[in-house]
Amino acid sequence: MSVANWCVLAACALPVLTVGMAKASAGMKSPRKGGYDNHNPRQWLGQLTGWQQRAVAAQANGFEALPLFIAAVLMAQQAHADQSSIDHGGQPG
Repeated sequence: MSVANWCVLAACALPVLTVGMAKASAGMKSPRKGGYDNHNPRQWLGQLTGWQQRAVAAQANGFEALPLFIAAVLMAQQAHADQSSIDHGGQPG
């Protein structure tokens, strides 16, 4: 598997990892005590501050950029561009 394909796989995992950190920070607290509430996630997300709030924003940014990144990699590969140029962001070798 090429470096570009590994990057696509990593980019798919990043949004899940970033929001996972925010949710894990709530620990095993019950929703009544500030823990993650799976039945009302938007309210819980709205109450976050600090790095947890930034982690949720990073998740949103990751999901917004993901389709374009995947499309760019696939289009370059379908166009039979030099794989080393794809892997290194257009820089040869």
